[in-house]
Amino acid sequence: MMTTASKVIMTVILLTFANTATAEDIGHAPWQIDLGVTRLAMVDKAEVAAVGTQIPGAGVDSDAQVVPSITVTRFVTATVGFSLASGLPPRIRYNGSGTLASAGRLIDVRYAAPALTIVWSPFRSRGIAPYVGAGATYMHVLSTRDGALQGSEVDDDLGPVAQAGVTFFSGRRWGIYADVKKAFVRTKAYGLFGPAPVEARLRMDPVVAQAGVSLRL
Repeated sequence: MMTTASKVIMTVILLTFANTATAEDIGHAPWQIDLGVTRLAMVDKAEVAAVGTQIPGAGVDSDAQVVPSITVTRFVTATVGFSLASGLPPRIRYNGSGTLASAGRLIDVRYAAPALTIVWSPFRSRGIAPYVGAGATYMHVLSTRDGALQGSEVDDDLGPVAQAGVTFFSGRRWGIYADVKKAFVRTKAYGLFGPAPVEARLRMDPVVAQAGVSLRL
């Protein structure tokens, strides 16, 4: 027959294992949702041609954009998952630079660029969980606004993405994260600069930095 002390000890042991199992289950929860803000900074490289002839020294310049974002990750194994990241579509204002600096604002482009990546997080059941990933992003142009470039159009593009980040969990479900992606996006913009048809090959290649809160489900 178990004594009262033995029963208490057994109860404590069982509760300890139960809590450990719960933490383990949550640490390997299949879903993770990240809510935060994203900063997008473009490389701003361009080749600009008018009437089929490249304009020497012509380029573009844009400011970094900050937008709210969400990332949803579904882990299919203990360490590997599929991650979809998206945010409020930013509006990039391209200004002329170099020999086009006097033209001022050339074009505004609003676009959506969700990124789908495969992530590997070998320590995701721990409090500090670094990860890496790779995948693709699809840049879809939602609208353009003419500046010095009239009748403007910008092509969509599909490009590769590399990713790295870390999540810090102070509890079982909630934490904070920081993530950096490098996308390789190239596109073309068309329009008229005065009477002359213009084509610009834009190398966007944004660095996408994100930070916010994480929730495991």
